[in-house]
Amino acid sequence: MERMFKVFGEYLEGSLFDWQLGDIFPSCTPGDIRIRYSVQDPDVVSVLGYAGKVHVHANAFLFKKEMFVELEPIKTKNGELMSMVHSGFIGAPEMIEREDLQSRRMAIFFRILSCVWSIAVVRRIGDIAGYDIGKSTYLQQFQMTCAYWSFAIATICS
Repeated sequence: MERMFKVFGEYLEGSLFDWQLGDIFPSCTPGDIRIRYSVQDPDVVSVLGYAGKVHVHANAFLFKKEMFVELEPIKTKNGELMSMVHSGFIGAPEMIEREDLQSRRMAIFFRILSCVWSIAVVRRIGDIAGYDIGKSTYLQQFQMTCAYWSFAIATICS
């Protein structure tokens, strides 16, 4: 009878048909690998925007009320909507500079990544066309890569 209730309980929670690779090999049992993590919330946050709707949620389990504030974006001089949250006490110009620096770094990273990808694509196109790119001079390889990279970037940006 106990086995029947266990199977029924596993069916209700959805784990009856949940098989993993570790279930096949008996060498790994639950608790062999333990992971511990903690979340460090900042004490102070800086917000660029304004408070919108306020939601109050009663948590019956913890016997307390929780308040949530929606962040509404501000409208810049050129009509763009913008809102940011950063940890620490930071002024608006510094937050905008940090976001600008982060977006510039991401752009450089993806440009370098797309350039490396262009090298592989040019070599593959050469193989398909029956031309061995490896026998070309480095200048020719560089020119072909730059031409394809420029074509790909122009296609994406247009």
